[in-house]
Amino acid sequence: VLNAFVYPVMDQRPVQYSSFKEESSDLIRPHRPVNPAAASRSHQELHKELQLTHKRLNREMPNEGKTELQRALEKRKWEQRMKASRDQEEAKKSTSPLHQELLKRHQRLENVLSSHCYCCFQFLKLRQIKQRQLLSIDI
Repeated sequence: VLNAFVYPVMDQRPVQYSSFKEESSDLIRPHRPVNPAAASRSHQELHKELQLTHKRLNREMPNEGKTELQRALEKRKWEQRMKASRDQEEAKKSTSPLHQELLKRHQRLENVLSSHCYCCFQFLKLRQIKQRQLLSIDI
């Protein structure tokens, strides 16, 4: 069995893969894929800074327990909800005269169509009754 050592990016201890046989030495040896975000020095420093900021905030304001980013996101969501509710209220209040007239016409048209459908239904019902009577007389 061939012992293959692979050195991961983050910790430099060897990881042993002993599943290879000597006759398969021409195969590509497996190794951990490199995570570019975790491997970069700037990402590590940024992560460390965020952790320290989080610890400091928890010590200074234990009741709040929220980072600046979380507070900013919550404030943004709250502002978006308020803007949406204001827009809805304005849309309800400020309907133009043209829009109001169109709504009235639409309601009138619906009333006419519903009464017309009811009349058609009654007509068809009476017609069926009449046809049954005619059939019963013929028999």
